[in-house]
Amino acid sequence: MTTFEAFCNVATSCEGYLIERLFLSRVEDTDALDIALRWGPEKPDITLSFQNIYYLETGRLPEAAAGPLDQVTTTLLEPRDEPWPEGLEPDLVRSAELPALIWFRASGPVQLSVVSAIATAYVETR
Repeated sequence: MTTFEAFCNVATSCEGYLIERLFLSRVEDTDALDIALRWGPEKPDITLSFQNIYYLETGRLPEAAAGPLDQVTTTLLEPRDEPWPEGLEPDLVRSAELPALIWFRASGPVQLSVVSAIATAYVETR
């Protein structure tokens, strides 16, 4: 199993989790994003960490109460000289020169879309 596949397995299991914290920072001359997710005492906390971010979009529905993520998807974007998949429109031309990227999307009261070269999932141990 590749690192991206391992990340995808954890990330897609996060449906129903609440976003506790979004933390955007600069680490070693690159953008980094940590998304802390919490379910409650029944399930472990999860942090999804992204580095070398190529695209980031967040949104929130007006007057939406805090609620769980309804849908989480991940897509591996191999280096190719072809258009980005439908629904992804970064200000960057896709090419074979780019590294393999992961596209993470989450929807619910908060919508997130992240494309990055490095994605790591941290699961709380109990």
